[in-house]
Amino acid sequence: FPVTIMVKEAMACNLPIVTTDVGDVVEVLSGSFPSAVSEQLPFQLASALRGVMNDEIRSNGRQVIAAKSLDSKGIAARVVEIYLKLVKSNRND
Repeated sequence: FPVTIMVKEAMACNLPIVTTDVGDVVEVLSGSFPSAVSEQLPFQLASALRGVMNDEIRSNGRQVIAAKSLDSKGIAARVVEIYLKLVKSNRND
């Protein structure tokens, strides 16, 4: 999870991201541009970095996070929803 947190933080700052396929970063980065998910090989990482850096633009990461409800409000709402389900299921037992 720490990698995903760092990716979301970078997205919230509209930073372009290059990462390897770990955790759920493919899903989290989906729709974010510029960004790249690379194999864990030096030449592929270098190529991905060059591609992202050549664009010389900020990413749309903050928009993507908001659209997917991955911002702090969206995450908080999910946590509350889980707690409410747990409380409800415990009352039914």
